[in-house]
Amino acid sequence: MLVLALGLLCTAVGLVFLIGCFIRVDSSAFIERAAGNEKKIATLHSLQDAWSKLGKPRQFIASTSAYLIMGIGLLVLRYNPRLAEFWWVVPVLLAINVLGLLRVKQYADRVLDDKLSGHAEALTVIRRQIRMCITFGVVFGILVLGPNNSFKPNPLRGSA
Repeated sequence: MLVLALGLLCTAVGLVFLIGCFIRVDSSAFIERAAGNEKKIATLHSLQDAWSKLGKPRQFIASTSAYLIMGIGLLVLRYNPRLAEFWWVVPVLLAINVLGLLRVKQYADRVLDDKLSGHAEALTVIRRQIRMCITFGVVFGILVLGPNNSFKPNPLRGSA
């Protein structure tokens, strides 16, 4: 049940962030919600500028891909436990994603100004995603290889 819940949660969050890649945070709806607060409005413009400078593919890697890799990996294993022998594919994909994030971070460090609040926010998202990819890889390995996983028979659980 835990694997299903985590898989659905990660996939849902990934899809929300994927949709977010195509929404401009400096649109009139967001500006309206800032209620005239010039600092918030400036941050929204700065954040949109940062994501625009990085581009959609880098924004996808920086905000969405790890969630989708983890979520889809868990759901695939939940619905086809025989694929557990290929458990290593998801951590490898997450490691490749970390390499991509490191490249995005290098590029972002060159083109973004960390003194601007929105640019600093984008850089923070990238750093968090790097840590999250590593954490997801470890958690995935524990879920698949651990003693209480649902992908292999466990005599303590009464399954044969």
